[in-house]
Amino acid sequence: MTRPTQLDITYVNRRVQLPYGLQVIEVEKGVAETYRLFHGLNDFLIQGGFRPLEELLLVNLHNHNPAAAPLTELFDDAPLEKTAYEKMIGELEDY
Repeated sequence: MTRPTQLDITYVNRRVQLPYGLQVIEVEKGVAETYRLFHGLNDFLIQGGFRPLEELLLVNLHNHNPAAAPLTELFDDAPLEKTAYEKMIGELEDY
């Protein structure tokens, strides 16, 4: 799967009215910085033999969804609890 490394501005709605006095360019810069951050983190994880961050986050999100309980066998993150995964998820929750 190809991951975007930067914001594609063709998907930015410049006519949107944002709350709190935010301007579209400010949100655009924030999203672009988030792409840069995740791209760097994913490169680091992949080079270390790990899965990309969004896959780890999706597994964690799935495991906290009661409606997905019948699928736990497919997505169980219990084997990862004794790895850096648990600390990473905890830090992301604090963030």
